[in-house]
Amino acid sequence: MNSWGLFLILTSIRHHIICVCWGIFLTGQAFAYQQPDLIQFVQVLSQPGTKLNPVLQIEQDNQGLMWLGTQYRGLQTFDGYQSQHYRWDPQRSNGLRGEEIKSLFKDKEGTIWVSTHKRGIYRYDPTQDFFQELEIVGSDERVNSVSDISQTNDGTLWAAVHGLGLYKISQEDGKLTAFDTSFPTISKLHPLSNGHVVGGYKNGLFLIESAKSLATVQIELQGIAPSALHSDAEGDIWIGTKLGLLIEYDLEARRIKQKIESPDLKNARINQIHLDQFGNLWVLTTQGIILIKANGEFQKLESDPQTPGTLNSSICRSIFEDKNGLIWIGTDTGLNVYDPFRNKFKLERLGWTEESPASKYISTTYTDVDGSLWVGTQDGFIHKKPSGQKEYQHIEILPDAPTGYTTPFMAIAFSRESANTLLVGTTHGLFRYYESSGTFERIVILSDNRDQKVRAILPINDELILYATSWGLVVHQRIDDTFEVFLPQPEQPGLSNSVTRLLLDVGGNLWVGTYGGLAVFDIAERKFLSPFSTSDNFPELFESHGILGITEYRNHLWVGTLNHGFFQIKLKDFFEDGRLDHSIRRWLFQDGLPDDVVYNITPDGFNNLWLTTNNGISKFQLADSSFENYNMRDGLVNDEFNMYAHTKGIDGKIYLGGVSGLNAFMPNEMGTPNPFPPSVFFGELTILNNTRDQSIGHELESFALHQHNGLELHYDQNFLRFTFYSDHYSSPGETSYEYKLSKVDEGWVQATNGPIATYTNLDPGNYELQVRAANYDGIWGTPSSFTFTLSAPFWRDTWFYVFAFAFISLLVVLLIYIRTKNNRRKQRELQAIILERTRDIHLQKDLIDAQNEELKVSQENLTRLNNSKDFIFSILSHDLRSPLTTLKGFLGLLVESVDIFSKEEIVRLSNKIRQSVSTSLDMIDNILYWSQSQNGNINHKPQKLNLGQLVNQTVEIYHLSAEKKGILLSAQVEESLFLMADDNMVSFILRNLISNALKFTPREGEIRVIARSLNESQITLRVEDTGVGIKQEHLKKVFNPTQTYTTRGTANEKGTGLGLKLVQQFVKIHQGTFKVESVLGEGSQFIICLPSHASAIATADQPE
Repeated sequence: MNSWGLFLILTSIRHHIICVCWGIFLTGQAFAYQQPDLIQFVQVLSQPGTKLNPVLQIEQDNQGLMWLGTQYRGLQTFDGYQSQHYRWDPQRSNGLRGEEIKSLFKDKEGTIWVSTHKRGIYRYDPTQDFFQELEIVGSDERVNSVSDISQTNDGTLWAAVHGLGLYKISQEDGKLTAFDTSFPTISKLHPLSNGHVVGGYKNGLFLIESAKSLATVQIELQGIAPSALHSDAEGDIWIGTKLGLLIEYDLEARRIKQKIESPDLKNARINQIHLDQFGNLWVLTTQGIILIKANGEFQKLESDPQTPGTLNSSICRSIFEDKNGLIWIGTDTGLNVYDPFRNKFKLERLGWTEESPASKYISTTYTDVDGSLWVGTQDGFIHKKPSGQKEYQHIEILPDAPTGYTTPFMAIAFSRESANTLLVGTTHGLFRYYESSGTFERIVILSDNRDQKVRAILPINDELILYATSWGLVVHQRIDDTFEVFLPQPEQPGLSNSVTRLLLDVGGNLWVGTYGGLAVFDIAERKFLSPFSTSDNFPELFESHGILGITEYRNHLWVGTLNHGFFQIKLKDFFEDGRLDHSIRRWLFQDGLPDDVVYNITPDGFNNLWLTTNNGISKFQLADSSFENYNMRDGLVNDEFNMYAHTKGIDGKIYLGGVSGLNAFMPNEMGTPNPFPPSVFFGELTILNNTRDQSIGHELESFALHQHNGLELHYDQNFLRFTFYSDHYSSPGETSYEYKLSKVDEGWVQATNGPIATYTNLDPGNYELQVRAANYDGIWGTPSSFTFTLSAPFWRDTWFYVFAFAFISLLVVLLIYIRTKNNRRKQRELQAIILERTRDIHLQKDLIDAQNEELKVSQENLTRLNNSKDFIFSILSHDLRSPLTTLKGFLGLLVESVDIFSKEEIVRLSNKIRQSVSTSLDMIDNILYWSQSQNGNINHKPQKLNLGQLVNQTVEIYHLSAEKKGILLSAQVEESLFLMADDNMVSFILRNLISNALKFTPREGEIRVIARSLNESQITLRVEDTGVGIKQEHLKKVFNPTQTYTTRGTANEKGTGLGLKLVQQFVKIHQGTFKVESVLGEGSQFIICLPSHASAIATADQPE
C-alpha cells in the first residue's frame, strides 16, 4: 500500500466531462488511495543480454510505424514484427549523426522532425529514407542541443534550444533561426488545443500565439521550473517539476488552481504528463507512474521483477497514446505497452500485506455453500471473503507447526464438512478447520506421513467421503471413521497411483484422474474397472496421459491433460457400447489451444467452457468448437495457472488462480471490445524468381510498397512476396489478415503464415492486391490496396501473332512450292536450251542498251556545252558589246576634244569610262565564275581576311555610281572583323550584292552594307536597300539552277542573271547561309552568315 498526504478536492477534467477527486496535501494526515483494476504492461523489443537502452521519445507516423528515440542507439522504427535502426554509421550513412534523441515531432503534414544531443536537428525524407540536417543560422554549438519541437496553428515550427531560447524552423529553406532569446532556460514545448504553444523555463511559462508575434507572452511562476507540460480539453496546463510537484494551472485566468505534493513524489522528477482518452492522467516520474483515474482513484505503477506485467523499469521517460488507444511507456530499460481495451479480467486483491511470491501463488479456490470464497496460497495461508463482503480474512494453517517441516502447509483442496468445520487438503495431509475457534485439527488417514498430499475432497453422501491423494484413492467411512486406500495401478498397469482428480457424473460413475491416465471406480464394488476397449482411438488417455482436470457438462466428460491437450468423451456412447471409437475427440495447440497443458475446465452457463493452461486461458465455445484465447495483455495476472485454483461463485463469477495472483470475471461481462479497426500498410514487395540478374541471388529485388504504388514489373518477375502490417500493436500475433488479388482470388484468403502474401507464376496484366486486418476482438478494418502491372512478353503482343501467322502461311506456301517444284522439274529440263538461247539474246540486248545509254549521255553533255557556249556568245555579242561601244564612244570623244574639254569634264568622262569598264569587268567575272562552276573548277583558298577593310574598299568602288544615281551608300562595319575565307569569292559576293542593290534602287534610295560579329563563331554580312523589291515567284526563278532569270534595273540596267546564283554557291562553299528577305515596293535584304573559324584565325596569327 502507498500512503498519500492528500485531502480530496474536486477538479474538472473536461476531456470526458467527468469529475476527478484530487488530494490536497495535509501535514500529519495519511490517505490510502484505493488501487483499481490491474494494469498489465507488455514489454516490446526486449532482448535478453542486450544493453539497456532508455526510450526518450515515442511518435507514430502516417504510415502507422512507431518511432522510438533512444539515448544510446539513435532512432528505431517498429511495425509490430520487426524494427529498423537509424544511427550514425560511417559505412552506410542515412544522414543522422546523433545517438541520443532529444525530441521526436510529427507536424501537421506528417513530416517527422528529429533533434539530437549536440548533433543538430533533422527532417526525415521517406522517399529517400534519409534525414536532412537543417542549417543553423549564426551557428552555435549549443544550438545543436534542441530539447523540444512544437507547432502553432499557422504551421510554424518552433524549437526549444536549451541555453539559448526559442528558435523558429523554416520548412522552405531548412534553416533554424533565433526568434526569442529572453528564455535561455527553455526546456519544454507543448501544443494547445487552440493552436497556440506553451513553453516552460526556469521561472514559469511563456505562450507562443503565432510566428507574427513580435514577442512571446511571459507567465512567471516563481520557483517553478517545469520539467513536463500537458494540457486538458478545458485549457488548463498540467505542470510537473524536477522535485515531484504536480500543478494544475488555469491559463485563461493566469492562476494556479492546485498543487499536489506527496511523499511518493518527493525528489521524483516528473518527466512526462499525459491525459488519455478516458480521462486518466498519467504522471511519469523517475520512481514510477502515478495514475490518477477518471473516477478519482489513484494507482502507483512500479517495476517488480517478480511480478509479470509490471513496468520493466520505474524510471519512466516518455509516454505516447497511439490512434488505437494503446499507451506506450518508454523507460530507462526499454519499451512497455498497455492496452486499456484488453483489461477484460479483474485482479482479485486479497488485501494481504505480504508481497512475497509465495503470498501471490494461488494454490486453490473454493466457493462455499453460502457463497463465501476460500483461497489458498503457497505461503501456508487461507484467505476467506465472506459472502457479500469485500475484505478478506487471513488464516495461517498451523502457525506453530511441529518441527521438521521445511515448507508451509499449502492448501490444495477445500470441502464443507459442517456449518462450523471445513475440510482442508494440504501438501502435508488432511486438516479440519474450526471456524468458531480458528483452530486446525490434523486428520490422520493412515499414518503421520507429512508428505501425503490431499489434492481433492469429494463427499458422496453423509456417510462417505473420497480423497484424491498422492498415494492413491482414499475412501472414508464417516460412521466408523475408517479409511481405505485403493490403488489404480494393479487394475490398470498404465495408470499411476498418484490421484489428481475425482468426479461423480450424473450417472453415478466415479471418474478418477491420475498422473498416468483416466480410470473409472466402482464405488459399490470398491474396485477400479477393467480397461476399456478403445481400439486405436486415443488408448493413451487411459494408460499414460497425466490427468489435470475433469468436468462434466451436457452429457459429456471434458478432460484436461498434461502436454496432451483437451479431450471430449460422450458419456452415453461410452457406457452403452464400452468402446470409444466414435466417442472421443481431442484438441491440441495446432487446433487453437493456447497450450497443450490444460489444468482445469469451468463451465460458465452460456454454452462455453473456460480452460486454464500454462499459456493463459481459453474460452471453448461449444457452438462451433472454437477457441478464444486470452493472456496477460487481456488483464491476466500471469499466463501460468494452477490446476486446483478455479471456482465459480454463486453469482456466476469465475475465479482463476495462477502463480502470480487471482483473476475474477463475469463471463457475460467481458468488457467493451476494442472499437478501433486496424489500418493496413504495405511493407515490401520481394521478387523471388531471379531471371533478371543472376548476380543478386535468389531474391532479386525489394521495393518499399508505399512509395511504388502502380509499380510496373517485367513479365518474368512474376514470383512475388508481399509483406504488410497494421497499426494495431496490442498483440500483432493476434491480428488477423485477409488478402485478395484481382484476377487470381475469387474471395478473401486468410494469411496463415503471418502478414505475408505470396503469388507465383502470375500472368501478365494489371493487378490490385487488397489487404484487410481485424484486431483481436474481430473488428475488421477497411481494405488497403496496392496496384502493379506485369508487362506482357513480346510473343503475346498483337504484332507477334501477325508475324507468326505470316510465317506459318509462308511455310505452307513453301511446302506447296516444293511439291510443285518436283512436278515441274522435268519441264524445266526441257526448257533449259530455250532459256540458254534466250539469255544470250538478252545479253546482246543489254549490251546494245548500254551503248545507247552512253550515246544518250554524250549527246546530253554536248547539248549542255553548246547551250553554255551559245549563252556565253549571246552575252559577249549583246550584253558585253553595249558597254564596250559606250567605252569606245567616250574614248573617241575624249581623244578628239581633249583640247576643248575642261579638267572637270575630262574627270567626268573618265569616271564614266571607269564605270563602263567596271560593268564590263563584273560581267566578265560573272561569266568566268559561272563557267568554272559549271565545270566544277572553282578553286577555294581560305586565308585570314579583314572583312571590314574589304567591305570599305568595295563600297568605295561603287560610291561614284551611287552618287550618280542619287543613292546613299553606306557601310557599317565592326573594327577588327576577321574571318578565314577566300578573298576573291568574298569580294565577288560584295560586288554582286552592291551592284544588284544599285541596279534596283531608285533615286533618293538608300543602301547599307553591314558587317558584324554575330557570336564567337559566326559573322553576319547584310546588304539592305530600299529598292523595288523582288516578287516571291521571281525569287524562285533567280535561284533555279536550271534556268537564268534577269530583269532591268531602275535605270534600265541589264545583268546576266548569274550573280545571285554564284553568290549562293560561294556562300555554300564557305559553309555559310544565304537568305533573301524582300517586300515588293519597300526593298530587299541579302543576309549572309559565315563561320569565323576563330581557332583557325588564332593559329594563323601565331608566328612560324
